[in-house]
Amino acid sequence: MKVNYFIEMELINDYTKVSILDGEHILAQGNWYQDDILYYVSNEVKLFIWSEDNSCCIFINR
Repeated sequence: MKVNYFIEMELINDYTKVSILDGEHILAQGNWYQDDILYYVSNEVKLFIWSEDNSCCIFINR
């Protein structure tokens, strides 16, 4: 699955704090519609973690 899948399935909304990571490094943080997050929408997801405080961590393959 790609990062875009979680946006299209509405698992991530306008208020969700999104963190994109590559292993231990944070590549981008913000809302899904910000350019630094959108840059990674075509990357394959290794792990998706959603939290009840409406935040998520997406670990990607690069």
